[in-house]
Amino acid sequence: MKRNGLTMVSGFLLLSTMVTSCFVGSTFAKYVSTGEASDTARVAKWGVVVTGAGDAFAQEYATDDESVKSKIGVSVKSNVPVIAPGTSGEFKGISLSGTPEVAVKIATEATVDLTGDWTLENGRFYCPIIFNINGVKISGLGYNSAEEFEADLKTKLEGAASGNVQAGVDLAKPGEHDAVPTLFQKNADGTSKIKWEWAFENGHSQLSDYTYKIQQTDANDTELGNKAAKGDGNEPTISLELDTTVTQID
Repeated sequence: MKRNGLTMVSGFLLLSTMVTSCFVGSTFAKYVSTGEASDTARVAKWGVVVTGAGDAFAQEYATDDESVKSKIGVSVKSNVPVIAPGTSGEFKGISLSGTPEVAVKIATEATVDLTGDWTLENGRFYCPIIFNINGVKISGLGYNSAEEFEADLKTKLEGAASGNVQAGVDLAKPGEHDAVPTLFQKNADGTSKIKWEWAFENGHSQLSDYTYKIQQTDANDTELGNKAAKGDGNEPTISLELDTTVTQID
């Protein structure tokens, strides 16, 4: 019996050793995933160029009368930029170029100066110039003083030339649905959305919703022209200036 007991114990130990060896000598199966990450970046494009385009007023203006155009050529001619009844023009002021890959803020400060004598003999302020900012017309005849006209036109020009633009917009040629300030948009024919005119025949009467402080007349227009002819340094003069800054939006 002792011998058999020893044999059974020996057999159990041998079996245990074999089972243990089996576990030690094999590898458990399991899920394994590997991967790696890398990234490369370049500096986002800026390339914005702000250029002045001070050509709102001209030294010469072509006549609108087709019957005499071939004979007289131009209706207004001077050696300096001038304005006169029947003249008009576009106000470009500033042009932008570049397609920045960052959103930008366009901020413009406008300076509007009416210098010289813009008053009639009766002391009334008289400026028959109409500005058209994207369809909104501003007539100088709707104000009691040069200071009032300057302040209102300044505010409207700054509003038309300031605003935020999303990243990736071609500032020189924005798309139809790109939100850019009015000054940097174009009409369908490529002209500026900001224009001015001095009507030849009381063009202010066409603005039926406008409240005038004084009416445009030939006599009043002539009085301004005579003041300019004196050459006494007090000629009625209008000056417009835009100072535009383009800054990245954080």
